[in-house]
Amino acid sequence: LQTILFIALIGSYTPSAAQNYVPNWSFELIDSCPPGHTLGLGAWVVNDWNTPSGSITTPDLFSTCYNDTVPVFPYENVSVPDNFMGSATPKTGNNYMGILLKYGQNTGGENLQVQLISPLIAGQTYLCGFHVQRSDSSYYQIDKVGMHISSVPEPQIGNQTMLLAPQIENSTGIMYDSLNWLNVED
Repeated sequence: LQTILFIALIGSYTPSAAQNYVPNWSFELIDSCPPGHTLGLGAWVVNDWNTPSGSITTPDLFSTCYNDTVPVFPYENVSVPDNFMGSATPKTGNNYMGILLKYGQNTGGENLQVQLISPLIAGQTYLCGFHVQRSDSSYYQIDKVGMHISSVPEPQIGNQTMLLAPQIENSTGIMYDSLNWLNVED
């Protein structure tokens, strides 16, 4: 039993200048096409993004460049729009990331992190946000997904829940929709 959430378009910017501080915010810059979901971030690289240190999780890149038309296992298909988790068109571009937010009765999950292009300035107002979509094949729905902003990379122990207070969190309640991207911002 699992909840998979697709993530696209992560951004942090000042409304007046509209500068995005998140590098590779739409996951378009990649070193190579994903070989399938089982290899995770350790085998291919989405430029600038990684999992927290200590994490044993494997977020998945879903991409139009994946071209294995007959994967060895059905769960290897990470093509766009149709893949092993259902069907989703990227919010923009050719790629999006998928993260597992719940493992059965366990509360652990996958996380992504990136270093901002430049530090945020105390006292300055920023608009921060991301887009999410529940996968077609998720057994559960979720009511909370968020973004934590920190001055240092935060570690994760295995696949345990990271006990961080998000500064940006969805406020719409349970996310049932698996057809549309939900904008989460503050």
